[in-house]
Amino acid sequence: MSNNVLVWIDQNNGHVDSIAWETLGVARQLSAGLGGQVVALVLGEAVGSQAEHAVQYGADRVLLATAPTLNQFRLEPS
Repeated sequence: MSNNVLVWIDQNNGHVDSIAWETLGVARQLSAGLGGQVVALVLGEAVGSQAEHAVQYGADRVLLATAPTLNQFRLEPS
């Protein structure tokens, strides 16, 4: 069983919701107690800079899913 903490980096048109960066900080604390890593998931188009920011805010690894159809992906209407 993995002790990693996965954090969804919610973005729309390249703009990340600030709560995502705060969540990475909390995930860092949780992963330290669990002995795992913080893994960020970024969906979108051309989200390389968002992935770099995720590392700056505490992600050990970043998973990217890039496609034009993901650029405006939202779990719920904004």
